[in-house]
Amino acid sequence: MKYLRMGLIGLLLLVTFSGTTVASAEVIEQVEISISQDENVTNGDMENRVTASIQAVSEKLLIGRKVADVAASHKRFEDIIRQVFDRVLYGYELADVSIIPGKKTVISLKMLPWGDVVQSVAVHIDAGEMAPADKLLLNQDLAGIEPKIAQILIGLPVDAFAWADSVSRGL
Repeated sequence: MKYLRMGLIGLLLLVTFSGTTVASAEVIEQVEISISQDENVTNGDMENRVTASIQAVSEKLLIGRKVADVAASHKRFEDIIRQVFDRVLYGYELADVSIIPGKKTVISLKMLPWGDVVQSVAVHIDAGEMAPADKLLLNQDLAGIEPKIAQILIGLPVDAFAWADSVSRGL
């Protein structure tokens, strides 16, 4: 009878604390990135590129780590993501970053442009001294280019162009 009671107490303790052990050993399997921008300057193409970059870095940083460890030191991981963002993305500031650890960890970012953003785009084609027939062909080839360029540029910070210009001049 004594052994039965001890066995039941042991079983009760095992059942009571086994859930805690499993939960604390849970590891991050997936990372989801959520980005918000000021609604007046949203640029979907830029958001997709930023999401892909932060996704790649975050997966290397977090997948396989214990959820409890990330929860305990989430500020450190948020700072690492902020540092990567600041080095990779010129023209924006990361106003907020938060990590919600779990098997599927969610990282939320709020991006703000530093200053002025591109509001509109106008494309003017200068064919210079080309023959009239060649100018006609050039204009036909480039007829639908303005909306495509506008889609890429509208909403981007002007400062991002200054950075890109300085990099391209060194090539």
